[in-house]
Amino acid sequence: LRMHLAEPLLLKLFGEYEKAINMLNVLMCWADILEFKDIRVEQVEYRLSTALHIYHKYLKSDSACPLEAIDTDCVLRSEIKDLINLAASDFGGPFPLETFDRFHWATLHFINLNLFEPYRQTPGYACSMLALKSAYNQVAVDDFEYFEELGRGR
Repeated sequence: LRMHLAEPLLLKLFGEYEKAINMLNVLMCWADILEFKDIRVEQVEYRLSTALHIYHKYLKSDSACPLEAIDTDCVLRSEIKDLINLAASDFGGPFPLETFDRFHWATLHFINLNLFEPYRQTPGYACSMLALKSAYNQVAVDDFEYFEELGRGR
């Protein structure tokens, strides 16, 4: 799973599978939380804006892309909302990058058990592994001729 999430070609193919089964919002949530974690400490307003985006898009009860399939308790959603509200108030200031850690873990766990494991049983998975092998580490005769030319010092 980690290889599929880290490799752009595999992520694209896995994303197409998720889109076909109407679960792309789970992968997008996972990616949005990663983006949130990459925000520098000094960028308080951007971090708050991104946190609000994640909360309103995925966690709020009437959100645009609700993630009801992910089993998270209301307490966790309430804790995240309280952290965001505290940071948005005049007194709160910046809030920790760990704000979404538990939800991020739950998202990754859901992706692994409910999306990636079934994906591994599809022909698309085998095709994605073949696509990965054909995309990288291709050595041809021309490569050796090039190295020979480099060795001559021209």
